[in-house]
Amino acid sequence: MFSDTAHLPIEAGPLSAALQGWKNSLSGAGVLALVPEAEAGKIPVLQAACRQHGVALAGAVFPALIDGASEVRSGVRLICLELMAPMVVMGGLDAPSVQAEFVERCGALREAADWGSAPPILFTIFDSTLPNLDTILRGFADRLEDRFRYVGANAGSESFAPIPCLFDGFSTFERGGLALLLPPHDAVAVEHGFNIPITIMRVSQSHQNIIAGLNGRPAFEVYQEMIASGYGVAMTADTFYSEAVHFPLAILSGNSLPQIRIPVALGADQAITCVGEVQEGAVAVVMKAPSVEESDCVARIADRLGPGLAGLLTFYCAGRRMHLGVAQVSRELGQLAVQVGTPNQFGALSLGEISADSHGDPVFHNAALVCLGVTRRSA
Repeated sequence: MFSDTAHLPIEAGPLSAALQGWKNSLSGAGVLALVPEAEAGKIPVLQAACRQHGVALAGAVFPALIDGASEVRSGVRLICLELMAPMVVMGGLDAPSVQAEFVERCGALREAADWGSAPPILFTIFDSTLPNLDTILRGFADRLEDRFRYVGANAGSESFAPIPCLFDGFSTFERGGLALLLPPHDAVAVEHGFNIPITIMRVSQSHQNIIAGLNGRPAFEVYQEMIASGYGVAMTADTFYSEAVHFPLAILSGNSLPQIRIPVALGADQAITCVGEVQEGAVAVVMKAPSVEESDCVARIADRLGPGLAGLLTFYCAGRRMHLGVAQVSRELGQLAVQVGTPNQFGALSLGEISADSHGDPVFHNAALVCLGVTRRSA
């Protein structure tokens, strides 16, 4: 699946050397590229290098890269695929007709490779500014049934300003989606380590990623009360942005992890805008984001992945980073590398994460870690 990886400056010389080396040893190789937001303007240099060497390219822009237990905001992380994965990349998925076409084209990828009866992985990267991502994922569940195992992450600007954050070897795409078909693989884990409180609410009014009402009342009014009664914090409209990241909402489902939704904006009408769509009628709770010490996230991931990985591709939620702070994120990533037993961890800060529920249907999260293990070391 993943053959090699390198963190390089986005300059013609280093890129050409790496790409030519991979092309010489793997004639059908392709590249998945993770670019930090600060370097997005250099994507044309990367595209030109891949075209020059005949290497297929798929990539996305993230707030920052992960290298070991550290954040990196320069260069590009290139991940060499032994054989370029069948892929779909499109922009404008906020339009229903384009969304439907994207789902259909992703479904057709299943015929592009024969890996037997085990479902291949549909690895997806979506633009984080899409307000209808949950609808797209439900389209996968309704129309593609059990053709795939789903995992993915969201890309874009840390400020959630719209940018063309997806690309291939020729174009960039805004408000889009990228899907890569990867072979069946067991070393996949998605966790957040949150504990569920007792008091629940009903989402009484919502539209896409905006919650207007909870329990039949203005959303912020109820949210404030839940935080005050449950956690002793007197949140106001003025402290909302700095405090809400520590008290995310979670949508409850019997089939998956609680689906975290981090509030990011408060309207004059007391409506709460979240990262991720929220369905009207959903059952929700207000959760207190745990510290590293309080969370069993790393232990769960290590248990799921098992020992003996040569490397670990990790997407770490930028909202989780806002809650914990840089030092604690570095600590958590370091613990993850130690418990999994890999010296080689790489990836990016993500703006939302995707896993599969117990029925195999894709679901969207915030505050999670997405981990894909790289080829196991031989005994």
